[in-house]
Amino acid sequence: MKGLLRTLAILASLMLAVQTIRHTYVLWFAPRTSVLEQYDKPLAKSIDSAQSLDELVQRYDPIRKEADRIRAERKRNAGDAPFPNPRFTPFDDNEEPFKSEQQLHEAIVMWEARAHTISSLRYYWAIGFVFALAGLLLHGRNRWTGITLAIIGLAEMIYWTTPEYLGALTGAGAEFDRLIVYKMTLSIVAIAILILAIWRFRVFAEERVAGAPH
Repeated sequence: MKGLLRTLAILASLMLAVQTIRHTYVLWFAPRTSVLEQYDKPLAKSIDSAQSLDELVQRYDPIRKEADRIRAERKRNAGDAPFPNPRFTPFDDNEEPFKSEQQLHEAIVMWEARAHTISSLRYYWAIGFVFALAGLLLHGRNRWTGITLAIIGLAEMIYWTTPEYLGALTGAGAEFDRLIVYKMTLSIVAIAILILAIWRFRVFAEERVAGAPH
């Protein structure tokens, strides 16, 4: 059983170390700009610089109202035409203000998704922390109960702090940075708990053989 615990400890250490380094890179060292940004319109930069969901909603609201007004007007004009074209499209996503409306809509959806991920991360990581802490505290009374709870807790903490982002990071936004800060911080705390568990359970301590010289 000692061999299994050592294997689990090594794997947990490897996963936490790798993902913490990854979080650090993404947060502080990964390129966030592109040569194509010089061709972007100011709206894209304003979306990236938004610090809250309310800022995005304030920019989205007037554009959405204007887009709805133009849609209604074009649909009404199309309906009044004597021979309406069945292929007529009342609006085009590549035309303003519909293009800006779509960009802001996608930014809001992404922001809300990341906010939900942060909420889930905090909840489930806290549950894992409680399990791990209970395992460390109960180890003195029941060794295997303590080890089992600690493994469950650490597995939960590792799972919810793993990276889930791929590809370019241009246009990631402030909420993305907050997500990475949470994951990096909680990964570091999980490393500390893992070290404490390894010490508490004496995972790498050499067992003395009866009769062997001290």
